[in-house]
Amino acid sequence: MPYENPEASAAEIKLRAGNKDFAQVFMLSRTSEAHGRRRYWPIYKAAVDAGLPVGIHVFGYSGWPMTNSGWPSFYIEEMTEHATGQQAVVASMIFEGLFEQFKDLKSC
Repeated sequence: MPYENPEASAAEIKLRAGNKDFAQVFMLSRTSEAHGRRRYWPIYKAAVDAGLPVGIHVFGYSGWPMTNSGWPSFYIEEMTEHATGQQAVVASMIFEGLFEQFKDLKSC
């Protein structure tokens, strides 16, 4: 996933910043680390600098099981787990101080 290399992602955001064909910075909800971690801050900084919102789509695969009991066997198990996964995304962003660091960060 491109956002797993935050420096390259930030460079790409800067490259595309003035292009009106690009409306947002897109990430998936399942990343290698929690979204609020400093690892991803170069992406958020580049988005803020470019005036672009960050959109997080509820899906993706981080290489880790998404449930507390391992990999889901059925599609419905995976779909219902996205709710708790998104709670973890928001909690990470709050507790890691993302919104204090990037007060102008927008989402879509």
